[in-house]
Amino acid sequence: MVKDGFEITFVEKRSDSFKKGIRPGYVITSINAKPVSGLAEKEIVDFLTPEINAKIILIVLVPLENIERTFEVVSEEYFKETVRETPTGVANIKCLKIEKFNKDTNTDLADYLKQYAGTNIPKMLIIDIRDNPGGPPLAVREIMGYFIGPDRNLCYYKKKNAPVFGLTSPKQNVYYGGPLALLINKKSGSASELMAGVLKEYKRAIVVGREDTAGMSFLKGTNKFDDDSMLVMITAMSYLFNGKEMGFKTVEPNFRIPADAKDELEFLVHEINK
Repeated sequence: MVKDGFEITFVEKRSDSFKKGIRPGYVITSINAKPVSGLAEKEIVDFLTPEINAKIILIVLVPLENIERTFEVVSEEYFKETVRETPTGVANIKCLKIEKFNKDTNTDLADYLKQYAGTNIPKMLIIDIRDNPGGPPLAVREIMGYFIGPDRNLCYYKKKNAPVFGLTSPKQNVYYGGPLALLINKKSGSASELMAGVLKEYKRAIVVGREDTAGMSFLKGTNKFDDDSMLVMITAMSYLFNGKEMGFKTVEPNFRIPADAKDELEFLVHEINK
């Protein structure tokens, strides 16, 4: 809450709100004809997270224009944006945080990488995959083309009573050839480990962290039960392109951040900027 209403700090770029022009910094003054000044914050959040296909009427103050605009937005399903830029405090060191991988992570990442081309290549690009639990391996496959080019072997999987199958990097219309570092921790799992392992073994990136990754890089199948519990089963073991076993094996950092460092990203930026 701010003086004039409820300030918007982030808008998902695949949402109907973004498509219709709502942006961070705008201030909601009314929701469905109810002034937000008379609502508790929880009530406002509930209004803004309705059932799928629900329509909401927002009256929004646009601060720079000092006018109010009315928007009718629809609650829709979409893949959330999973890539965000994190300020580093140093102009030529960039950091992109990938919270998890989904079908559109590669598109989100490409939008940032297009900015880091030509004379704008940073001194270092840090990809932060700390606490990233992973996602579909195919999402990582798409990303690899941005860093190592097309038709490079990435990994392969061995499944009982089935042929070995593998992944190769695709041709992409975006390529980042500048300096690259990956920031990991023990909660970097599954597809995150695949990304770190491939880039490390190709010597395309330096992997940095206080600890190894989770050791959870394999294909999994799930069975849900009526009580909402779930059984997760390993269906295939994974190996890097050079035969190095993944699975329960972890990815070790090339460089370990000291245990007494208060902030891992801040420490890394300081080391790079020496």
